[in-house]
Amino acid sequence: MPVAGDSRVSSTFSASTSARGSSSVTVSPTDFSQAVIETQVSYDEDYEKVATALAEIAAEMRAEPLWETDILGDLDVLGMVKMDAGAMVLKSRIKCGPFARWKVQRELYRRIKEGFTARGIILPSTRQTLVLEN
Repeated sequence: MPVAGDSRVSSTFSASTSARGSSSVTVSPTDFSQAVIETQVSYDEDYEKVATALAEIAAEMRAEPLWETDILGDLDVLGMVKMDAGAMVLKSRIKCGPFARWKVQRELYRRIKEGFTARGIILPSTRQTLVLEN
């Protein structure tokens, strides 16, 4: 069974048996799914600034007529879920139509990249320095 934050489509199941002994199972999605977004940002960034930016970017997308049937709710920033080498990781979710989560997720990641750049929020990058000795 899906738990809070699960990105799988919730489903209802029904089973029936006919008088002849044959049976069938029907699986139908419910009215929504969840797109889960994990965002890495530099430790130098202010958590509240990043969380606010994520919510604003998602709200801007949701307000567009193209997305009004695919995005069913506001972005819910669940909080910081990891501290990786060089980055903090924030997890968010957004309620979507039953089969819209993947396209919403892809477009939201694209907009997050653009929105962070416009707001001066630094995304972490891995850098290595090679020292060659004779």
